[in-house]
This record gives sequence, C-alpha cells and structure tokens, in this order.
Amino acid sequence: MPKASLASGKIGENVIQYNDILIRPWHEKDSVTELTELLHRGYKALADAGMHFVASHQSDEVTRDRITKGTCFVAESNAKLVGTISLYDAKISEHFSKISDGYFGQYCVEPSLRTSGLGSRLLSLVEDLARERGMKTLAFDTSEHATDLIKFYERRGYEFVGHVRWPEVNYRSVTMLKHL
Repeated sequence: MPKASLASGKIGENVIQYNDILIRPWHEKDSVTELTELLHRGYKALADAGMHFVASHQSDEVTRDRITKGTCFVAESNAKLVGTISLYDAKISEHFSKISDGYFGQYCVEPSLRTSGLGSRLLSLVEDLARERGMKTLAFDTSEHATDLIKFYERRGYEFVGHVRWPEVNYRSVTMLKHL
C-alpha cells in the first residue's frame, strides 16, 4: 500500500489523489490509444534529440503488451491521461533478472506537468508496491545520453550498474538499480 505521505491524500488501495490528479491502476476500459499518444508526447523531446526510445513511436499493440506484462498505473486529470508507469517482475526479462527483483518502465508524465512532482509520486508508488511485493531491488534503463534523467534517478537513490545494448534502440543504455 502506498504511503499517505506520497500524495495529498490516499483514497484506496493503490489509488492516490494528488492535487487535481488521480493516480490509479490501469483499467481495461482505459484507452490504449490515449496512453500510446501520451507516451509519444512524453518521449518526443528525447526523440527530437536523436534518441530512438521505443515509447517515442510504439504502436498500440506494443503499449497493450507492456501493460499486460506488469502492473500499470496511470495519472488522470479532467478525464485525460497525464502520466504512467509500469512495474514488472524481473523474471520476465533475461537482462533484469540477472541484477534485480523488479524493474519499471513505460514511464512518463505529460510534458506540461514536468517539475510538478507527479513523476516523483508515480515512481514512489511503484517503489512502495515493489517493497510490498517483497522486492529488495528495483532497476530500469535509459539512454546514456539522457543525462538529465540519469541525474533525476541518482537523486532518487539509483546507482549505475552497467550498460546494455537493446536491438530496438539506437543508443547504449545505462542500467540503474536502487536497493529498496
């Protein structure tokens, strides 16, 4: 269960009210297309900088597949999706299973809401859920060129553990890990 201190008010299991934003688990009635479009907007600046993140151009089918493999959360404001993050068991990934108990991905915030604290609240929710599930470590990867993102994660207690080269992207990724 997320800690109440993570947001303005906890209103149910894994549901948080943060200002005018509701953070909640993904529902089947939610629009995969809307989530895909959010991911495209969220990763656009990175794509414009030459980093070919999968989320910057993925199809609805890829979005749906990623949702079904983990626990997906969305942030909603005025009936519009404005943020997302997914928690995965590391057992589903050959790479992450070697270094961690779990990992997160498909993580973004509507560009106009960056610096609002929403991204930190989404990440805190996933970290708390990972702890609740008995995970001792949580990992992720990002482009080694995404230096602002890497600094954000370092401030959150994540440490560099290595590089990985994914065939779907045009950059070398850094893998980072946090002990929960």
